Amino acid sequence: MTTLAKYSELYETHMAQIQALSDKQEQEVADLLAENDERLESLAPFSKADSVNQEVTKQLEAVEAQINDALKEINSQLIG
Repeated sequence: MTTLAKYSELYETHMAQIQALSDKQEQEVADLLAENDERLESLAPFSKADSVNQEVTKQLEAVEAQINDALKEINSQLIG
């Protein structure tokens, strides 16, 4: 085998190894992205719950304000 043939074979071997590593890394990235998507999906109910909690808090604050107004009215009638 000539020197050129040996270098050519060595080059092809290295290129195949590089391609295999590239394919492996590409698959690892795809797996990580899929895992990330799953985690994001599992967190979705919490983000919805947070917006629900904010709405409930607003409604409770409104009810509290109404109760305070009613108590002030009752106190003013009792005192006045």
